Amino acid sequence: MMPSYQFEIDEKSDASTRFISQVRDELVKAVLHEKKERNLSQHDIAQAVGTSPSVISRQLSGEANLTLRSVAEIAWALGWAPSFALRKPEIDVSGNFVKPELTAGPVEISRSTAFPRSSQRSNAIVFRSVA
Repeated sequence: MMPSYQFEIDEKSDASTRFISQVRDELVKAVLHEKKERNLSQHDIAQAVGTSPSVISRQLSGEANLTLRSVAEIAWALGWAPSFALRKPEIDVSGNFVKPELTAGPVEISRSTAFPRSSQRSNAIVFRSVA
């Protein structure tokens, strides 16, 4: 018989985990887009960032932590500009806190010149608040 484990995740941990997952998912989407559009490889991204392809692979798969710096550096290597917005949580009519959805709302991909990469196209991912 295998041991069974039960974990309770508090609201704070749940919120941060979902947000980090969303950021990672958006970064992976951008990487896949550039792989398709420009035939960009993880080796190319790693070389531009100044690290190894295995580090990029671990960051994108969730096996290694993504820092704000690493998100910005990978986005820069892709020719994309990250954007971020916060919103206040909603309060219902009885004054109770409404657990916010940590989706950033519609994701819009738009052109940006924030990180120009020579003749390469530059895109920004823009997170809009749902409220």
